[in-house]
Amino acid sequence: MEKILVKNILAEDFSKYYCSLKGIGKKIQEKFPLLKFTLLPTQEITLGYIKGELAPADLVREFGKKTVIKQGISFPIFAVIPMDYSVRGIKVYDACKRINQEKIPEKYKHFNGGLEICTHKPVDITPDNAVIDVLQSAWHLYLEYKKYEKTGRFDLECHAHGGNEFEN
Repeated sequence: MEKILVKNILAEDFSKYYCSLKGIGKKIQEKFPLLKFTLLPTQEITLGYIKGELAPADLVREFGKKTVIKQGISFPIFAVIPMDYSVRGIKVYDACKRINQEKIPEKYKHFNGGLEICTHKPVDITPDNAVIDVLQSAWHLYLEYKKYEKTGRFDLECHAHGGNEFEN
């Protein structure tokens, strides 16, 4: 009886999650046309994800898809959309290790261990900024790291990382 109850609660939560993601693929495509959103239609509980080349639509229109990708202007990412994304944000990963973390001073690193990029403090996430704004922040961080590699300057404001998850 207890297993059935837990399964029903998860199914109800998943149904809400699934419904909350309707239309998000179109919004992602409008802002970042080289990204693909996927939510598999299965009977099992699965998470949505985003993968592809992160580059804003205006950049892709100006230079063209092939140039943006071949010239290394875009940022290859993989992002997971957790069940609680509306309060935690999506999790964006540097899919091809384009950011050389070894060359970045600790005070400028925006990573949550491994390849996950830290784009926001969790307390700053709202349902309105949990997807597109996180992708936008990942793009800005990528550009900032690329600038740092060339100039040694990092101009974005940095917050403490590690410790309490609400201090990131």
